[in-house]
Amino acid sequence: MTKNEFLKNLLDEEKLNKFVKNHQEKCENYSDYSIKCIGTGIGIKSTIRCDKCNECVDITNYNAW
Repeated sequence: MTKNEFLKNLLDEEKLNKFVKNHQEKCENYSDYSIKCIGTGIGIKSTIRCDKCNECVDITNYNAW
């Protein structure tokens, strides 16, 4: 899903794709998501939120820390 190399290092693509696929089925959300990245001092924590049902999960790529 991500094309940018910087974003690929921040996000766990497997978790991201699983979340999006789940919400396409669960709440028919095909495009309304919010990704939030927060610096922690040792790395950048990333979360994704479904804008239809407000479920939020951690999609941080901890291997890049």
